[in-house]
Amino acid sequence: MVLVLCVLAIQQIKERSPAKKRVVFNENLLAASPSPGFTLIEIMVALVIFAVLSITLLTRLGGDIRSEQLLEEKNTSQCGGGKCVI
Repeated sequence: MVLVLCVLAIQQIKERSPAKKRVVFNENLLAASPSPGFTLIEIMVALVIFAVLSITLLTRLGGDIRSEQLLEEKNTSQCGGGKCVI
């Protein structure tokens, strides 16, 4: 799903190339068409990608922290609360 959204966002960016933009002059008013900036869908795609990556990173980091805590508890219980001498 994320890959499809990325592809759609890239297609939209390619369609909005600088060659297609032009300035429209009017006698009384100067207007640029289309206005520069990101569309709502592009921002939403970026937020979804960021959220998925953040959740993945936090999940893996949390698992590593839990594993480290379990190893520390196991080492402490085997040594009787003191430092083990090997």
